[in-house]
Amino acid sequence: MNSRRWISRTSCVLVVLALGACGAAVGQSVPEDTLSVAQDRPARAASDELVAEVIEAFFALRPTIPAQAGFNLLNNRLIEDSIEPCMVEKGTPLVRSELSVDKDAIAVFGAGKNANGVDARWPAPPDREGARNGLGLAGPANIDYQVEDEAVTLGLDDVELERYGRNYDACLVETAVPLPFDRAAYAELVAQYYDVGSAAFSSPGFAVISVAYSDCMAGRGYEVKAPEEILDIVKGIYAEKGVVDGANYERAIAVSDAECRAPLFTEFILLNADGWRKWLDGAAPEIDKIGLEFARLSAEATR
Repeated sequence: MNSRRWISRTSCVLVVLALGACGAAVGQSVPEDTLSVAQDRPARAASDELVAEVIEAFFALRPTIPAQAGFNLLNNRLIEDSIEPCMVEKGTPLVRSELSVDKDAIAVFGAGKNANGVDARWPAPPDREGARNGLGLAGPANIDYQVEDEAVTLGLDDVELERYGRNYDACLVETAVPLPFDRAAYAELVAQYYDVGSAAFSSPGFAVISVAYSDCMAGRGYEVKAPEEILDIVKGIYAEKGVVDGANYERAIAVSDAECRAPLFTEFILLNADGWRKWLDGAAPEIDKIGLEFARLSAEATR
């Protein structure tokens, strides 16, 4: 992430220097309106660059399906490797689980508010292609846990099986299980992303963006004032019309939401441009580190 941003800034400088040199050599007078446009170009370039970096950071912090599955697979393996001696010591040998990954599953971004009560969709870049798969309610599961029947495998009766479960839970508490990656640091980065994004909600300019979004959704047949309302609306459709109609409605409104937010996303980010720039510059090394971890976890799931 750092290298791309540095290259982009360097390229802009080279372009400006080249244009300046050409102007000086030619020595022609430049109309005032042309000067105004030329002066606006660096600002527009900087804005476009900032938005591109925000999008890049979001997708770097959003684990893909293989990364999620890789985390589950690796985490499960680390747990079982760690507690196996403890289970043997307690007289209940561990029965290992078998996990399989659906590599064709598609990651979708849920609607509604995040854990901090912040609208989770405005700071998230609109994803038209992902929206075609809905909001996550109708999406396929990313991992299928196939755990062997412990009672059959071990020949345990109900009492012995209950003892197995108690020992398993006790071993989890007693054993230090290593983590696949620093989840606390990851959670902090995600929280910071939404904290920076949510700062735009208090800007006077956000009201204009909200009206434009609501008007766009109304033009598509949806009475939605804010993206955070969509999840409850969709759940109501599921309850009223059933799974098939509910899933079709979910996908349709998700696409409209993405297409209505898309032309407004740049304006939304620029409402807190200084905040985003400060956070991106400071968080870039940690975001890059998380990206490498997700790549490792993806490889774990697909090897």
